[in-house]
Amino acid sequence: MLLVEMTLPSGLRRISNEPLALEHYWEPVVASCGPVSMATDQPYGGYVRPQFGRLELLPSLFADDWPPPVSVPLTMAVTDTDEAGAVQLMAGTAHRAEIRRDGIAYDLYGREYGGRFTDHSYGNTVSGLFANNIASADPSLTADTGLADPDSAPYILYVDTGDQVVIDSLSRTCAVAAHLFYIQGTTAHLVDMFTDNGSMELTEFDFFPSSYTDQGPLATCRCGDTSLACSWPYGREVSVSPVFNTSDTAEITTGLERIRQILEAPLLTLKAPITATVPKFGQRVSWTDSSQWSPLSAWMRVRSIVWDFDRAQVVLRGEGGLA
Repeated sequence: MLLVEMTLPSGLRRISNEPLALEHYWEPVVASCGPVSMATDQPYGGYVRPQFGRLELLPSLFADDWPPPVSVPLTMAVTDTDEAGAVQLMAGTAHRAEIRRDGIAYDLYGREYGGRFTDHSYGNTVSGLFANNIASADPSLTADTGLADPDSAPYILYVDTGDQVVIDSLSRTCAVAAHLFYIQGTTAHLVDMFTDNGSMELTEFDFFPSSYTDQGPLATCRCGDTSLACSWPYGREVSVSPVFNTSDTAEITTGLERIRQILEAPLLTLKAPITATVPKFGQRVSWTDSSQWSPLSAWMRVRSIVWDFDRAQVVLRGEGGLA
């Protein structure tokens, strides 16, 4: 169930895409809600970047606030039980995009981490550089590096020249070390792409028929002048930004080998009903799909989550394995 709170000039309004009588009444004035998605910047890691769609509302919501305000605070949550069990997806701003006879459209904007620096240099392990720099993205943020693996990842030696958004710069450096990070509240969690951020076993009542896609043959993985031959002599070449210690070929090879393993793994997509129990990024999700010609056992580490409210489904994606 979709729960949206909008603070209009006339006061707080609780709205949804269906009539809900929970602890409060939620008005059924959401005509459509574009997908809310969160996914790593690169298939091999980086910032789990949120993207928000468009909210279409019935004009009747604005009977006491006509014309509809240009910009209003908004929170969005989902629940499958009650308000106390709701999980917040975003707290941000709805900005008016269009007024029509049959609906009012608002584009949604989440919180921005606008910290910047100029000509910044990194010389550290991935967990060290992350812990030292995440507060520069936003002073309220603290680092959780408990699931990082600096021993397996390459040492980062890099100068990010010019004016840079800190969160984007960290995304590039963490990705080449095959680490992702996501922000929850005021904590930024750094997770090695080869580490399980918890586990979850699904039954066939928990998901819809799904698909399992290989990522295509990878011939070469390259960083600068150093290349790593992959499993096939044909296929695509992937180039990685040269943020490794480029004076040490062994460090580059270590990083490229980790990226190669991720890019050569099967890419799995799992569709499920929307509930408040959603995996964390990096969590290992496993299941058996008996809808295939023969039962197929599968698992993935979650890298992308899309809440598709118009289709009443959540879509999980990530690399994993089949048996």
